[in-house]
Formats: sequence, C-alpha cells, structure tokens
Amino acid sequence: IPDISVRPARMQYSGLVKRIIRFLSLNLSSIILIGAPLIASSLMIFWDSKAVRCGWLVIVMALYWMFEVVPLPITSLMPVFMMPMLGILDSGAVTKMYMKETAMMFLGGLMLALSVENCNLHRRIALKTLLIMGSSTRWLIIGFMLPTAFLSMWMSNTATTAMMLPIIEAILAELKKCRDTQKKDKGYGDQATPYAVDMNGSAVQGSQKSAPPGEQCSDDDEFKTIRMTMMLAVAFAANIGGTGSLAGTGPNLILKGIVDGYGNTELNFASWMLFAVPLSIVCIIFAWLWLQIYFLGFRKTFSRTTYKEEDSVIREVLKRSYDCMGSMSSHEISVAVLFTATIMFWVFRDPGFITGWKSLFPDTLVGDSAPVFLILFLMFSLPAKASAVCDDFHGNSSTDGKVERIHSWPLIQSRVPWGTYILIGSGFALSEGVKVSGLSHLISQQMAVLKMFHLNVIVLITSSAIAMITEITSNTATATIALPVLLNMAVAIQVHPLYLMIPATLSCSFAFMLPVATPSNSLVYMTSGMKMKDMIKAGIIMNAVCLTSLNIFINTLGVTIYNLDEFPDWALDLTNTTLS
Repeated sequence: IPDISVRPARMQYSGLVKRIIRFLSLNLSSIILIGAPLIASSLMIFWDSKAVRCGWLVIVMALYWMFEVVPLPITSLMPVFMMPMLGILDSGAVTKMYMKETAMMFLGGLMLALSVENCNLHRRIALKTLLIMGSSTRWLIIGFMLPTAFLSMWMSNTATTAMMLPIIEAILAELKKCRDTQKKDKGYGDQATPYAVDMNGSAVQGSQKSAPPGEQCSDDDEFKTIRMTMMLAVAFAANIGGTGSLAGTGPNLILKGIVDGYGNTELNFASWMLFAVPLSIVCIIFAWLWLQIYFLGFRKTFSRTTYKEEDSVIREVLKRSYDCMGSMSSHEISVAVLFTATIMFWVFRDPGFITGWKSLFPDTLVGDSAPVFLILFLMFSLPAKASAVCDDFHGNSSTDGKVERIHSWPLIQSRVPWGTYILIGSGFALSEGVKVSGLSHLISQQMAVLKMFHLNVIVLITSSAIAMITEITSNTATATIALPVLLNMAVAIQVHPLYLMIPATLSCSFAFMLPVATPSNSLVYMTSGMKMKDMIKAGIIMNAVCLTSLNIFINTLGVTIYNLDEFPDWALDLTNTTLS
C-alpha cells in the first residue's frame, strides 16, 4: 500500500515552488533594479579603483537595458549623475558626450526624415516602385522590400514599416474581393476560369454547386500566408536596409561617434556605403527567395503560372492609389531635392577616392552634422509652395502673410524620438568613461589571451553572440556596451579595430527571430497574426545567412576598403594613450 501521507507534503512543496516562481516573475524588474547594483558592488569592495567603478556602472546599465527595469532612455541618463559621483568624469565632460557631433548628425537626420513623411514623398516612392516591379506575388514582395530598404537607410525603420503595412492590406483586400467575385461568376461549372489553374498550369473544372469547404478554407489559408510573407518581408527589409548608411540606425552612428574620436580614420559615409550596400543587396535577395520558399513552397516560388486577371486587379489598386496622390507637388519636389542634396553632402564630404568638399575649409573641421542642419535651415526658410511668394507679392495671399514652410517645428516637437537620441548619447558617455577610467587598459590585458585564436574565428563568434543578444534587447544598447569592449580587444590582439567593430555593428541589426528584437518585427507580428514559431523558423535561417555573408564580406571587400590587414596609426595612438 503506497504511503499517501507523503502526497500532501509533495503538493505543499510544489505549491510553494509555484508561488516563488510567480513572485519572481511578477517582481523581476524590482529585484533586478535593487539587486543588480548591490551584487555588482562586491567588485568595488575587493578592488576599488576608477576602472572597477566604471565597470560597475557598465554592468548595472547593461542589466537595466536588457530587462528594461526602467525606460531605456532613463537608464541612458545614468552616466550624467553616476560618473561624477563615482569620480570617473565631471559633469561637464559627461554632458558634452550627449551633444557630440555624431549625435547632432543623428538628430538632424531624424528631423530631415520627418519632412519626407510630412509630404508623403516616401509613400509616392513606394507606390511607384511597386508599379514598376510588377503585380505578381513574387514581384510584389520584392517591390515592397526595395523601397522599404532604401527608405530605411535614411528614415526610421519603424516608420517605413508602418507605412507599408496599409498598402499590403489594401492590395490583399482587393485581391480577395476579386477572387470571391470570380467564384460567383464561375459557379463551379464546366468552363474553367483564369483562377482555376493549378501549379502546373492545368485547367481545373468543377460543378455548379457552391465552393467546397476545403477549397474555401484553402483560399483563406493562402491569403493569410501571402499576408504573412509580405509583412515579414517588409520587416526584414527594414532591418537590413538600416545597415546601408551610417545614418540608417543607432549602432552605425555609435560606431561612427566612437571611431571619430580618434581623428582621421578609414570610416566615412562613402566607405561605409561601398561596403554595406552590396552586403544589404545580397541579404535582401536571399530574404526575398527564402520567405517565398518557406511560406509559399518551393514549387510556387519558381512556378511560371500566371494569373493575369488578378495581376491586373492589383495593378489597378496600385495605380488608383498612386493617381490619388496627384502630380508631384512643389512641396514634394523641394523635399526630394534637399534630401538628395543632404545625401550628396554626406557621401562626398571626404569620399577618399576623390578630394571631398571639406577641403574647401582647410582651417576648420566641418563634420557631417553641418550639411544636414544647413538643409534643415533652408527647409524652415523656403515656402512649401512656389506660388506662395508670387501670391504675397501680388496681394492675392489668403494666409495673412503667413507662408507655409517646407518643414514644421510642431511636427518635430511631437514626432522626434528623443529617447533614441539620449540612448546614442549614453553610448558616447560610456565609451569616454571606459577610456578615461582605465577600464579599457584592464580589458586589453584580459583580452590579450585571444591572440591564440584565428581572427576569422573571433569575428564569427563575436558577431554571432551580438546577433543573439540583440534578439532580446535594444540593438542600440547592445552596440553601446559591445563596441568599446571590442575596440580595446582589437588593440590588445593588435588587429585593426574596424575588423571587429564593423561586423559587431551590423550584427546588431540582424535581428529577425523574435517580435521583441525590433519595433518593426513587433509591428509585423501583431498585425499579421503569424505564429511565434513561424517568425523564429524564418528568422533563424536569415540570421545564419546574413552572418555568413557578413563574415565573407568583411574578409574580402572589407579588407580592401578599410585596409584591415594593417594596424592603423590612429589605433597605435590609442594603444599609447591606454598604456600611459
């Protein structure tokens, strides 16, 4: 006879464990908020120095960012009060880091992107690209991906994704309506219609009765699948496109800000785009093929079956949407010209292969923030409508002398993501603290043991680890912590710092597996209704291929562009500074 007296004890123990787990899950943020600084303080008890105190701050901020115990921008402000209190940097030195030239360039880029959104120029670009690419499913997918990737090079990835999703919904709604109409007209009689064509191109005949439940279910499943494919393609394209320019995403700017602090380096807009744009194209093409194969199947991806009537309906929807925008207004033309001018200013400031325009100012260092704020000043000075000045001159104006400008300050006040700006500034503050406190030298000493490993192995391990970390935490926060460490690791093993830092920076944007990885992923996940396992399965292959492509590119094209096989002079100066 079993001893039943043991059961209540086991049940009581099981209930206690469940209550403990529930308590921890409900109060995890509070536990980390209090526990992280207390546990990390043990470092300062045994080894109290400026470097250890800076390490304490880095660890605490990393945990706060990872678990979001307080909003990310609030954690990003910790250096402002903690670095002076810990004796690492004084308040003036810390706050200057939040207004560095690269941070100002980022702020100007955000303001400039809002002008594109305000006049709907980005929507016009997207619709025109879709009309050019074609209206079949496979060409629609790449038609969504290309403008998304291009716009994400200069605009917020989230804003670009949010713009594309309603267009996808409109196209699929019209397509479903068209297919339902075809079913009614078809009546499932003896004559086949253009829609009654299987994957091999053979006509399918039916009866006069209503659609069988299985076929109706099949159609609904097909539309859900196409919807998921298109939406996930947009999210992936936004993440990949953000890597294409230095202004595309936060990690790129943190890299630029850290490297610019060491003088004239190989990193600039032109060299970055020369490396990152070809890599982005390769990743976009693979994403286009892979998402079709995963969601639609291999046969349908490479099938030549066409649905002319459906294609014409889609094209009509796109054309109607584009025509509703009317002809290109003077407002849009002005924004397009000024936006293009900004890109040209950035690329040709110091391209390397020719003398850049910065040589016109030999006595001063004119950075990338100067042209963007010059363009913004023009946007706030010039009228949105070319006819406004003439109307005022002839007395025909109905605006009481108030002329609408190309840009709007209330729009900037309400739409600029100030939190992201603060997050980037904290990256520069932490980097400066690591350098000044001597933590960089401490890291260099510990990392010297990595010399025994092959450089390609180190690059692969670091880029893969960062890609995994950024799946669960902010990519900007990840770059903020990782890049200063990798800079000092490179100095310790005497390799070009960009050899480690560029792959790490790009890996921060290769976040395809989880909805929490990026706002674009989250937006698509909530809108499309896809299952978590579908995003994980599709994303893990994307991660693997993008990381593989990145490691191939950095060891081929990257070596050529950045001279990665040589230890640069600016890094040598960093070595001497660290030792001193």
